[in-house]
Amino acid sequence: MSGPTEDTFHSVVRDADTARGKLVPYRDSIHRTIIDLLPEPQDGSPLRILDLGPGTGLLAERILAADENAELTLIDFSEAVVANVRGRLEPYGPRVTVMSGDYVHMTYDGPYDAVIAELSIHHLNPKSIRTLLSASYAGLRRGGGIFVNADQVRGETDCVEDRHLDAWRRDALSLGAPEGEIEEAIETHRNGRPPTLGTITQNLSDDGYEDVRCDYKQWCFAVVSGAKV
Repeated sequence: MSGPTEDTFHSVVRDADTARGKLVPYRDSIHRTIIDLLPEPQDGSPLRILDLGPGTGLLAERILAADENAELTLIDFSEAVVANVRGRLEPYGPRVTVMSGDYVHMTYDGPYDAVIAELSIHHLNPKSIRTLLSASYAGLRRGGGIFVNADQVRGETDCVEDRHLDAWRRDALSLGAPEGEIEEAIETHRNGRPPTLGTITQNLSDDGYEDVRCDYKQWCFAVVSGAKV
């Protein structure tokens, strides 16, 4: 998928997005990577994209602004998140469907050209992650549908983990993120013990995805993808 223009990419950023962007200093690079990975439309049909755990809705709006025909379905556990995202994306009309639900244990109304999950899997237990990966694979179209996971990953060793978290702290502080919020996010990361990059890629391969790869990585944040061919 062709990426958005610089003006379009930044014009949709709101105050809540700015605060989150300070805590995740690599967010713009992550979003550009995700958008670049989206496949081209097939047979003149609009791209159908499923967004699991849309957060503030910034990534979804950047995709909608980049592709005037794309259709997005967004699902989140939180009614508050759903209400906020629905209000934000209302100008895009029928191209957007926002709903609440347990996106781990539901059957997706595919086939989708892409399923994306940004910072919405790392907190799940290993069994739930595998359930979600399998459901996403089933919901993708065959012949190039892609699953993209942008999330936190744990270092392969304690030493690597500490080094990555120190770098994240430094980068977030340099952008002006509140120190207390940074330390809380790091503590949540440590206690949640997200999977390593190797575990995620192996899980994708085990579930039948092909062309599995890491498309972007900065310290403890990575974008990983796999295709249904």
